[in-house]
Amino acid sequence: MGQGESRCQIERINADKLYLLISLFIFLCLMLMEPARAQQVSSTSAAEFPIKDEFKILKIKLIGFLSTNLYDDTSSLKASSMDLWILPEVNFRNGSNISLTAILSRDISEEHRTKFSTTRVEYTLNTFENKWLKASLVPALILPTDYVLYETDSLRGGIGMTVPITFKLPMKNLVFSYKPRFTKNIHEFNVNANFNSNIEYSIRHQVQIAYNLTERIELGFVNNFVQGWTYRGTAKQSFTFEQSISYAASKNLSLELDHSNEGPAKKQGGAGSNVEVFNEHTSQISFGVGYAF
Repeated sequence: MGQGESRCQIERINADKLYLLISLFIFLCLMLMEPARAQQVSSTSAAEFPIKDEFKILKIKLIGFLSTNLYDDTSSLKASSMDLWILPEVNFRNGSNISLTAILSRDISEEHRTKFSTTRVEYTLNTFENKWLKASLVPALILPTDYVLYETDSLRGGIGMTVPITFKLPMKNLVFSYKPRFTKNIHEFNVNANFNSNIEYSIRHQVQIAYNLTERIELGFVNNFVQGWTYRGTAKQSFTFEQSISYAASKNLSLELDHSNEGPAKKQGGAGSNVEVFNEHTSQISFGVGYAF
């Protein structure tokens, strides 16, 4: 589509779809709540699993990150930010919970911009468990609280479903999980203000590995591969690699050091793979402090 065309001429997404999707999301949550209430406590012995933390109805975790890319401080491409992750959750005695994820970011480079992310509200169900694995259904509602995405991409919300699957391995200090996530975004326009296509559907494949070196020190590895489709059916792929080491200073306080790299799966023009664990131009280093209330 040529840039000379007015955005008003771009096909609008019917608003009735938004109301229908939200209604379906609420209906799905209500349907799933009943089996979660009826679920009985597992008879697994205490020798197989560690003792659970004391039950709390309300938990709030805050994580502050200081992140920077690898460019020299004198470079115009140097970028640094401070991010505050806000993670409250309400727990129920049947094993389910309602959680919220939102991020407040502050650019501490030259522009000093502050932005708020989209807000993800999830309802986690403890639906299935046996001696090999544990799986849940996590329907989600995405709220368009990111002003930039709201104005530039015309994002008006979305719904999603995550299916976290944790495999029970013979090594108790090693955790392996796979977390596929489906997302349906809702935009007012098919393209953004720069006439780039908006993503309507996406499927994220996440593999996560955690290894406890000691009771307090943990190594983490996360790999995301996201397959997305525009409103016109064009496929786009992206990736994320993340490695971390975290230290539990106390029951409530934790420290974390991360390296991450992300970007489109293909190089510009589609000439070859762009997937790399490390890249001197796109990698980021982050230091985080988390506190759970």
